Amino acid sequence: KTSFLLSNSFYCSIIENYLFINQDGVRLNYSNYNNIIDNNFESHENAIYLHHSNSNIIVNNYGSDNLYEITENNSEDNYFENNFPQQANFTLIVDATVIIVISISFFSIIYIIINVYRYKHLSKSSCLKINFDI
Repeated sequence: KTSFLLSNSFYCSIIENYLFINQDGVRLNYSNYNNIIDNNFESHENAIYLHHSNSNIIVNNYGSDNLYEITENNSEDNYFENNFPQQANFTLIVDATVIIVISISFFSIIYIIINVYRYKHLSKSSCLKINFDI
């Protein structure tokens, strides 16, 4: 299955599409001078597959969970720019946030335990003073 298949196509444009779960997102067979711009590819085997396709412009495409982002097979003179940029590592941000929250919780619990101990210790001291005063 392929979202967009261009076969023997010239001067076509595939712009601003959301392509989801197929074997190929965009496949060009013997196609030249085409534009593939600003598309989002999610969960494909090949997000963009070029087979005997030359002089195409492939710019600003992005996505995730693709086995291969761009595959060229016997293709030449294609122009690629800003495709599939590495995005910020969201997992790392979540991990850091979890560590911070756990640390704050841990130190809050320690703070509470210390204050409870001090209060109990202070209470016992007060009781002793009262007992001696009587």
